[in-house]
Amino acid sequence: MKKVLIVAGEASGDIHGANLVKAVKKLNSDIKFFGMGGNQMKAAGVDILYHIKEFGVVGLFEVLKKVPALKKIQKHFISIVENEHPDLVILIDYPGFNIRLAEKLKGKNTKILYYILPQVWAWGKGRIEKMAYLTDAMASIIPFEPEIFNKFGGNCTYIGHPLIHRIESYTFNHDLIKRLRNREGKNILILPGSRMNEIEKIFPVMVQTAEIINSKMQDEKVTFYISVAETIDKAEISKRLKGVNFRFKLFTENLYEHLKSADFAVVTSGTATLETALFNLPMVLLYKTSGLTYSLAKLLVKVDNIGLVNIISGKKIVNEYIQSLDPSVIADEIIQLIQAPEKLEAIKRELLKVQNKLGKKNASENGAKMLISMLG
Repeated sequence: MKKVLIVAGEASGDIHGANLVKAVKKLNSDIKFFGMGGNQMKAAGVDILYHIKEFGVVGLFEVLKKVPALKKIQKHFISIVENEHPDLVILIDYPGFNIRLAEKLKGKNTKILYYILPQVWAWGKGRIEKMAYLTDAMASIIPFEPEIFNKFGGNCTYIGHPLIHRIESYTFNHDLIKRLRNREGKNILILPGSRMNEIEKIFPVMVQTAEIINSKMQDEKVTFYISVAETIDKAEISKRLKGVNFRFKLFTENLYEHLKSADFAVVTSGTATLETALFNLPMVLLYKTSGLTYSLAKLLVKVDNIGLVNIISGKKIVNEYIQSLDPSVIADEIIQLIQAPEKLEAIKRELLKVQNKLGKKNASENGAKMLISMLG
């Protein structure tokens, strides 16, 4: 039996890893997966040695708090590779941990597949060269990445974006969609993120924004639907909603039904922005980290936008609010947009162009074929 060490450190990586493993098992069930992930990967049949709930943080300085535990995990994985000789190591995004792990594993007689690439092209060519050198193959889910990595000797292939097939194969609860749409006024979706420091830094701004929108739109019923990721304790969301003056409903499941029925979304920058775009749902993006992390990032980052939907588009089609988050400014833009159907339609046309750039490839299936080919 072939053995594969697979490492994901965040909720989105857990989902992508689970879909990859399920696609592999359809082609070859005689492969054992083990490593670091979450509930999705566990359900797909991965032996989870370390759970992502403990390690999903954002920011260079925020990660420092987790360094001792992460170093211990890295040492364990290195020991596993040296002593148990897995046939392949799959790294899923999570660059602060996985690139360092790849450095430690280089030359240890195991192949490395980087699946779901971190956006190192935003940080300068040094990391691009490093990843090209460290990996045996890279499976890209962003259309322009192969050209960037292969210039530096990488073996990078665009396999499609996993969200495309996931949405296309999803069985929608049409009764729920009908119920969500069958109301007066507007539905605004709030996606606060899957990491605790996002809840601490960004969600309070989302709450204040919702309160301002509610106070300025009293003539129209507005309901805020707030997503709670599985990596977040629902109590952490609830305690930040005590005493608010707007109508809200928390949900932990049926995200796609909510995306399909909402009029607008307020989203923490990350994979969720692209997921929202694939439902043609207009949005604003919010992002905030520690002051030190942000100051350093400003010196290093080489791209104009941070939202995937804008990066893939090549221009800003939805507004990004970064670091200095003023709820009044954000609320005013949302109100202006949801009261201007022609502006919303213009955004939707641009979101469709992003979908066309991504194409229709089945990423998980293509990734599975690449994985099995590497296993020989």
